[in-house]
Order: sequence, then C-alpha cells, then structure tokens
Amino acid sequence: MPGGFISPSLLNFDDYKSLLFLLREWKHSREEERDSIVIYRPSSSRYFPPTRFRETIEFFKDGEFKYLNIGAGDAHYFMYGAWALSKTDSSIIMLVYSQEKKVKIKLVELNDNILSYVVL
Repeated sequence: MPGGFISPSLLNFDDYKSLLFLLREWKHSREEERDSIVIYRPSSSRYFPPTRFRETIEFFKDGEFKYLNIGAGDAHYFMYGAWALSKTDSSIIMLVYSQEKKVKIKLVELNDNILSYVVL
C-alpha cells in the first residue's frame, strides 16, 4: 500500500466501527447524485429503477474489493483490487489489479444506508 495508508486487514475494527458499514455489496444510485458526489446504496436495500447497467462494488475485510463494470458491447465484467484507509483523513485508495490503476476517494457519508464519496 502507498505510504500514509493502512490495509484493513491490519485494522482493529472495534476502533473503526463505522467502516463495518463499508463491508457489503453496494449498488450505484446515479439517480441521487448531485454535483460530484457519487452515491451507492446497499444492493438489497431498495428497488432501483430500471437502467441499462448499474455498477456494484463490494468491499471485504481483508482489504480486497470487486467491482462490476461494463465494457465493450455492454459486456459485464468484474475488476478486482485492494483497498486501504488513509491514516490521516477519511479517504480510501483502491488499487485495481488488472490495470495497475489507483483511485482515491474521500468519503462524504457512510452508514447502514448510504456510501457517498468524491473522487480525488
């Protein structure tokens, strides 16, 4: 992991109780987005309006994640990677294995019903 970040596998989740909400599958709720804030809801939490495709992301306690994406010809595929928590603020970095790509997000709101963030 890059400097300044800690792997979730090293965290004592008793000290980071709010992060336990992150550990589930989330579904993109683009209908609720405003400005640059990305909104996800728990996948099983509600009826989502029909759409051609809706991204999902699932975070795991061991520091892994999987992301359902759409590619050429509307083919759906999973991207896998690792995530880590900033030691200094409410940001998370995600490293996508197949693309060696880093995505840094800053959490705006995280609870049992919503995951919202901005991409940094």
